[in-house]
Amino acid sequence: MKKLNIQTGFITCMLITASMIQVASAQSWNLTGNAGTTGSNFIGTTDNVSLKFKTKNINRMTISSVGSVGIGTTTPGAKLDVTGNSYLTGHFTNTATGVDNVGVVGGCNNTPGYGWGVWGSGGSTGVRGESRLAGLGNRVGVNGVALDGSGYNRGVSGFASGGSVAYGVFGYAQSATTSTYAGYFEGNVYAVAYYQSSDRKLKNDIQPLSGALSIIQKLKPSVYTFKTNEYQQMQLPAGLQYGLIADEVQQVIPGAVKKAVHPAMYENDDEHNGKKLSEEVEFNAVNYIEMIPILISGIKEQQAMIEKLTAKVAVLEGSDMSNGSAKVAVNAAANTPLLGQNIPNPFENNTIIPFRIPQNCNSASIIISEAGTGKIVKTIPVSCNETQIAIDAGTLSIGSYSYSLFINGELVDSKQMILVK
Repeated sequence: MKKLNIQTGFITCMLITASMIQVASAQSWNLTGNAGTTGSNFIGTTDNVSLKFKTKNINRMTISSVGSVGIGTTTPGAKLDVTGNSYLTGHFTNTATGVDNVGVVGGCNNTPGYGWGVWGSGGSTGVRGESRLAGLGNRVGVNGVALDGSGYNRGVSGFASGGSVAYGVFGYAQSATTSTYAGYFEGNVYAVAYYQSSDRKLKNDIQPLSGALSIIQKLKPSVYTFKTNEYQQMQLPAGLQYGLIADEVQQVIPGAVKKAVHPAMYENDDEHNGKKLSEEVEFNAVNYIEMIPILISGIKEQQAMIEKLTAKVAVLEGSDMSNGSAKVAVNAAANTPLLGQNIPNPFENNTIIPFRIPQNCNSASIIISEAGTGKIVKTIPVSCNETQIAIDAGTLSIGSYSYSLFINGELVDSKQMILVK
């Protein structure tokens, strides 16, 4: 009886051991790989506890009880939360050799009008896009597209605030073989204000502009309409236009004309798989702003001509031509001193200064001085019976002058005159 109990106990112990081995074998996960797994097999927890992965006994990845994955953090705050202190915290590379494969896609489109597909935040740059693989084709560093919104659609929106200088959008371009533009806009452009670099420190060989009227006379303003149907891809303005023709401007002001290129357009903006919608268009563009100084100088030249003509008319209207020479008419009989404006003014060769001196004067003189410095350059005594003097331009340098009438040592009046070349 005792022998039977020993045998029975041994058999029971073996059965329990075999069962434990079978259970342990069923729950094990081999480091060299596993076969025969089913949809019910998994690695993880069945309670409200995070699953942790370690190397060198240091936690490297955590899957929280709600399914968030943290790499470099034990408390992930997003579905995928990666934290690191190296140069690159995350690096995604697509090595497929096909066309238009994608490295990273971010999407958030559950509610119209809300959500950010990609959010970047950095101490220097929030998001940087770079496309620099050598070879054929076009490159786009950042491509922004906004479609189908019922309100404002912005392909790219820039905002900057604070600091010493803030640029909402900053564009930089260089070294293109055909044309280089920091910005190319296909459509109307609106700006609250526009400024162009014009500081003296940025310029060399600054010279006065001359001959502006001659330049203006060579330009040929035109009225025209753009070929909007032929070049629909360029979004050219419709209706009657006023302007200049680039190739005509280039013959007069070469620096105001520059080549530009409108790229070929493809369906879905896909130059590899999309249907080509339009060919590349190379054309000449005109810098109208560069013509503003020419217009200003032209107006000044024209104004000088008007003043000369006005002075000549005044001379003719008040001249005594009986002896073949012009003399300014001044009523010398009046006993009130008078200093008139020189005629013509500005002048190139000679000019006449009219005046009136009372008959009982003891002394009188015309004093000419530099307008800027006040330096006296000429003193001309005049007699009581004189009514005008002629000034020879050859005795003066080009510039602005002040001339004054003194009678009996007292100043009567002063006026300005200009000697031009």
